[in-house]
Amino acid sequence: MNDLQHIETSKATIYFKEINTSDLPVILWLHGFCEDHQIFTTLIDSIQLNARHLLPDLPGYGKSKPKKDFDFSMESFANAILEMLTALNIQQIHCIGHSMGGYIGLQLAAKHPLLIQSLTLFHSTATGDSIQKKENRNRTMEVVKRDLNLFLKEFHQNLFYDKNKIRFQCSIEQIRKNAASFLTSETVINTLKGLRDRPDFIDILKQRTFPLNYIIGKHDPILPAEEMIQQAQQLKARYALLENSGHMGFIEEQNNVSKVLKDFITSHKKSSE
Repeated sequence: MNDLQHIETSKATIYFKEINTSDLPVILWLHGFCEDHQIFTTLIDSIQLNARHLLPDLPGYGKSKPKKDFDFSMESFANAILEMLTALNIQQIHCIGHSMGGYIGLQLAAKHPLLIQSLTLFHSTATGDSIQKKENRNRTMEVVKRDLNLFLKEFHQNLFYDKNKIRFQCSIEQIRKNAASFLTSETVINTLKGLRDRPDFIDILKQRTFPLNYIIGKHDPILPAEEMIQQAQQLKARYALLENSGHMGFIEEQNNVSKVLKDFITSHKKSSE
């Protein structure tokens, strides 16, 4: 099914794309900050994995509309997604979260561990923001208040490895234009607050019962590769290091990412059947 469907939840109207309607596995793709579900569609075509893919727009992003009392915390995003899954009668998922999407996946895993068949943190971390990072987010809020479009131009450009920026300039511009078509300053600022105030999940992940996978960009400007490798090793998780990527590996190294995800999902599909 290619057209977007929607579900009314208590805090938002969630629009989502569904690719295939086959039985297990169900793969839930959670996009990152200043993105929508379209960020994953080319990657999914590349993977060619026989699965039911669900690609929601998070509240405030793409076509999904938050209600007035939606607070943009990572917990609230996760609750909205859980209501969507419940309405679809989905009981288990392989969750793949890019950056902020990983934080939302962690919230789902913390509160509903039996829901998670596997979790992939794609350029994402289980730690909360440091004091410095919190201060940076506060400064970013001031920039957004002054000029949202300028923020978006710099934000998406800076997610890529420097050596890839010229090569992927058309993709960067397309992502920026798409984000500018639906984002408001209010959504961006409130989401930044939610990112700033999210909890740490390291201790919870130490007790997990599901497979955990990291995809790490060697040149990620946001999450240093050495720190992410140490985190994955600390949690005895599987990880893949993308040698030529920043924070957007599904674009910068699509073929490598396709193989990593297909191998990981397929291996844990077999073990769960």
